[in-house]
Amino acid sequence: MSGTVVTTAEALAIHTMVMLGFRYLYSRRIPAAFDRIMGSVTPPDLAAYLRFAPKALVAFVLLPSLVAAPLCLALLSDWSYGGQQLVLLPHWLHLMSDKRMLGFVRATLPL
Repeated sequence: MSGTVVTTAEALAIHTMVMLGFRYLYSRRIPAAFDRIMGSVTPPDLAAYLRFAPKALVAFVLLPSLVAAPLCLALLSDWSYGGQQLVLLPHWLHLMSDKRMLGFVRATLPL
């Protein structure tokens, strides 16, 4: 049982490092191209958010997790993706930290 916990913690660390790498890539290396692809979103415009959401899921969750998954399989000897939801947490947090997604959350939640 403790071996599974350690392996999940190691996989979480790998996914976090990959997420930080993508965050650096998106914010420092290719910010103009990334912003052009993602597009601009104004808070009350629901149609713009519906166009933004699939691109955001691919850029912030799917692509980094597809990069991290082979790393986990290669670096961890007994990784079986039992804790898949936990290791995707850094990618979902990265998605929620994006200024466009945060604007959508602020616009839709009555705070």
